[in-house]
Amino acid sequence: MPSFDYSPLQAPLALEELLMRLAEWFNRDSIGTALREVETQISHCFQEFAALGTIRIERKLGDHNKEVNRKLDELLRRTSSELRHGHDRLSSMNRNPAITPIAFPLQARTASFLSSAHLERSASTTIQPSISADSLYESQANELDSECRRLRSIKHSSEALIPGRKAVSLRRKVHAADKSVAATAALARSLTYLARCLKDIHVDSHLTGTKVSVELMAVLSESVVLYKVAFKEDTACRIDLATALYNLSVRQSEPPKISSSHSSLLGTQIILKISKSRRLHSLTPALAAAEEAVHHFTVLEREDPDAFGMDLANALLNLSFILTDVESHETALTIARKAVMLAYRLHSTEPHTQERARCIRTLHKSLMRVSCCLDNLGRVGEAQDAESEANDVLKKPFFVNGV
Repeated sequence: MPSFDYSPLQAPLALEELLMRLAEWFNRDSIGTALREVETQISHCFQEFAALGTIRIERKLGDHNKEVNRKLDELLRRTSSELRHGHDRLSSMNRNPAITPIAFPLQARTASFLSSAHLERSASTTIQPSISADSLYESQANELDSECRRLRSIKHSSEALIPGRKAVSLRRKVHAADKSVAATAALARSLTYLARCLKDIHVDSHLTGTKVSVELMAVLSESVVLYKVAFKEDTACRIDLATALYNLSVRQSEPPKISSSHSSLLGTQIILKISKSRRLHSLTPALAAAEEAVHHFTVLEREDPDAFGMDLANALLNLSFILTDVESHETALTIARKAVMLAYRLHSTEPHTQERARCIRTLHKSLMRVSCCLDNLGRVGEAQDAESEANDVLKKPFFVNGV
């Protein structure tokens, strides 16, 4: 600390100079100044969070044009630049100390606080938005998936396509940078939600080959591929893979729809001949997908019969239908009988539920499938007995214990 000559004449001047230096130091490096800088940084952080919140709200509103995107990007750039400018001022203040500071212990502690801990927090704040970009996409995709399911639940499948497609787009961005099982399964799941909406519209349409039916096939195929990739790393994806394979096989094995403009007998016969050859070609992958779905559902049913018994029965029925289409009638009959045996074991612990009705309907469908297979083999008497048994099942009251 500098020494002063405290003579009677120089004492007032020395004291006045000391007070001036103390006042200058407190005005420049006081705790109040540090707190004001901290408050400024906090304000910039809130501005940045507000900008991100604005983007999130705007993207949830539905369709937005290029002008909205441009304004949002400008807002982010302006907020980031203001935040960096605040950091630069703070760093400059710490790099340029006073020319003749007074050696006071509090000054060293304050400078250390501003130059290390505070600047580290400021630096981490500036890079945080880029790190959390994928998390922001995932959060938005989750909300869009929920909106898609909600709209479909109230029979607005066409409107549900908008959030469904946007969710898939966001999942693709995340999956492009992250090939983990979670990201892969999430993309496949969003594709499944979109496929359900497309299927509703496809079923209501009167023609195959439309844009919706083509998109449905592409979405189902991609979801199967993704679930297979995820299943290799995580066997918990088996149920999703089995369901995706089942849905794909059902779509691939669908018979073609005929337009009313070709309703004449000759035109219908020509179209059926052409479509039959095409359908036989598409039945090969449909059969493979159906067999694979049955395999996965069989594994699941062994682990939990009550939870997956009905799913396996329906998968067996689907496989039996496809086998009939490829004229493998004996194998189709064998598979159908397996479905009957499984359906007889299905039961509901609570009789007054829709599950009870589903069990009975599954048994009825299985018996009717056996009857159809027997009829295709020329075993008319046995076919009639199976059909009679199926009708007797429907005559039983739905709301009783057991079958």
